[in-house]
Amino acid sequence: MLATPYPLISNDRKLSPAQVLEAHKGQPMIEKRFEQTKTVHEIAPVLLKNEGRIEALFTLYFLALLRPSSSASCALP
Repeated sequence: MLATPYPLISNDRKLSPAQVLEAHKGQPMIEKRFEQTKTVHEIAPVLLKNEGRIEALFTLYFLALLRPSSSASCALP
């Protein structure tokens, strides 16, 4: 079976073709993480009044989403 070629285009002219391909291979993981940031997560409410603590909580939450986990490696249907 022959593989069908398809073009990969980048607006970063500094990248070599191999680097563009490598970046493209990571796209599914990036899209999965982006989907997770838009998903409603069922967690207990946290009541914070201090703006700095709210920002710190969101920073930690964001960093937790970036961390690879066993649930992120589940097989897709």
